[in-house]
Amino acid sequence: MIVVVAVFDAKEPPEAFKKLAQRTMTASAAEKGCVVYRFTADLDVANRFVLTEIWEDEAALMGHFGGEAFTQFMAEMPVKAGIVSHVALQGTMTPYTPPG
Repeated sequence: MIVVVAVFDAKEPPEAFKKLAQRTMTASAAEKGCVVYRFTADLDVANRFVLTEIWEDEAALMGHFGGEAFTQFMAEMPVKAGIVSHVALQGTMTPYTPPG
């Protein structure tokens, strides 16, 4: 599994980035090997959004990078938002059951 977390600050008007994020989220979630692809609003910082992605493997992530949703997002994003941070993690994930 590969987990990617990216943080974006939307530029004014934030609705432009929200529309781009929604379009990208819908298309990317349907891609082969996508487990999770979700933009969420930061409750502490206005106009800040967090993208959480989980991909089955590197091939799925590379397919996403070469796909229309990602390339369109990267083309439009710089005028609609700035990247605050990003991190990618890779490794085996196992099911977790809370105690009790």
